[in-house]
Amino acid sequence: MLTVREHCGKHLIVEVWTDIDNPVLTDENVIRKAFLQGAADSQATVIGHNWHSFGPGEGITGVVMLSESHMSVHTWPEHGYASVDVYMCGDCDPHLSVPAISNGLNAKRTEVTTLLRGVLTQKITIDK
Repeated sequence: MLTVREHCGKHLIVEVWTDIDNPVLTDENVIRKAFLQGAADSQATVIGHNWHSFGPGEGITGVVMLSESHMSVHTWPEHGYASVDVYMCGDCDPHLSVPAISNGLNAKRTEVTTLLRGVLTQKITIDK
């Protein structure tokens, strides 16, 4: 028997490129607002969030925990770069979060790679 099923969730790998030393990449409040807006735009349910600054003028790391999974970010202001993960399952569309995040971080370029998680491409059962 050969079966195919849908995925368990969509995991976006989002590469955000900005100007070097973009002050937004060091601003926890601005980044938090962008991520919470992205979650709302995706109709995801926020169950918590946690943020850490590495010091004045340094990068930020953070996570937004969702009932549907998570969103996370790590910034490198000295490179004008932010590494973002958006993973959602259920009826949420993680792609809808990208404009709020990209705009909130003042992106010059945003690249998105979509991974379908939990895909069972084939299952072969041999009856004896």
